Amino acid sequence: MYARPRRLPTKPAAPAWKWALALLLICGGWRTLTWPRNPPAQTAAPTRTVAQDWAAVRGFGPRPVGTPGHDE
Repeated sequence: MYARPRRLPTKPAAPAWKWALALLLICGGWRTLTWPRNPPAQTAAPTRTVAQDWAAVRGFGPRPVGTPGHDE
């Protein structure tokens, strides 16, 4: 056969912006679906004060390392 005077037409590669857009939609969608959401507030949470919470924690007493209280 003889040499062709020009190259055969081929399908051009997809533009970079199409790949970037697809990647952005996939990653952005995954992040939206897996993003942590705040759980609803417990009903008893707003009724207690910081002073009441601190008094409850102080009532636990010291927890030295190696004691049963520390392990619990």
